[in-house]
Amino acid sequence: MTKFNKRLLVFCILPFIVLGCDNKQDVQTIEVARPVKTQIIGSEHASPIRKFPAVVEATEDAEMTFKVSGELTELLVRAGDKVEQGQTLARLDQKDYRIAYDQAKANYDLAESQFSRIESMHEKGLISASDYDQSKAQLQVSKAALDSAKLNLDYTELKAPFSGYVSKLFIDNYENILAKQPILHLVSLGTIDIAIQVPEEIMSRAKKNLQYNPQVYFDSHKERQYKADIKEFDTQSDPATNTFKVVFSLPHPDEFNVLPGMTATVLVDMNIVLEKPMTPIILPSHAIFSDKDTPDAQSYVWLVGNDMRLKKTAVKTGDFTGDGINILDGLKLGDTVVVAGVHRLTENQLVSFWHQERGL
Repeated sequence: MTKFNKRLLVFCILPFIVLGCDNKQDVQTIEVARPVKTQIIGSEHASPIRKFPAVVEATEDAEMTFKVSGELTELLVRAGDKVEQGQTLARLDQKDYRIAYDQAKANYDLAESQFSRIESMHEKGLISASDYDQSKAQLQVSKAALDSAKLNLDYTELKAPFSGYVSKLFIDNYENILAKQPILHLVSLGTIDIAIQVPEEIMSRAKKNLQYNPQVYFDSHKERQYKADIKEFDTQSDPATNTFKVVFSLPHPDEFNVLPGMTATVLVDMNIVLEKPMTPIILPSHAIFSDKDTPDAQSYVWLVGNDMRLKKTAVKTGDFTGDGINILDGLKLGDTVVVAGVHRLTENQLVSFWHQERGL
């Protein structure tokens, strides 16, 4: 091959080599957008109704004890029994206490009879004033002893201080009982308390002297809602959770049993409760992730920008509700948030909106 032919061959092949290199470079720089499932923060995610997990508490309860010691001879109730105010619940052996009462009664009757005679003689001037005073004092002492014996006899019977039901028994019949030893736990029937824990940021913004009746439903009967009254609230936060306990009360439902320790949900309209209305944003829990490298375990979400690239955004989370987690800060209406597969994404990653195919 001549020198001229070699040069001609090189010039003919060179465009194809350059074209091939360009095609290879184009393939290497193509970025594929990852489909992601998203949620746009709108009014449906910013409801003013906030759900607070709650626990049922007894409005009135009492741990019943005897004020005297003795053998328990009659246990008249069982756990779960309903009782009326003044009903006898248990009784100790009364033999010794009745003997003591009868003796005190006899001493009092004697002292009363003697004082009656001495009083008559004193009026006639037949005895001294000191004899009269001594007889009167003896009558008062015997009266005090009789009253004490009567109380001790009465204390052998344990009576219900209010209407309610027996939630628990601590003893069995025929046991030797000490004074102040727990016998049973009594819970009132008329009303129940519902307790919630309120975060500091809400408590500090709540209206003062607010008269508000939130709706309550019990987690075992979500189809029924009941109106509750504010009963009381703590003025000091729980140091472990930095929340304040707020207690509501309502009549005991007639449709089903509600017992202390059961769970409920209190629905609170934040626009009514707070001085300045707010629209809490709620996200599903799987949309939020934490940075393991940070000691404070900061919570984040992925925001989709206008350029369809991801931005890791710090958020402040509140409490859990039945619908998700309350977002207190970091997001606004109109933001687009990734709500699935957040642990497989990276900063500035190109994404596309995932659309569910028909039939899937």
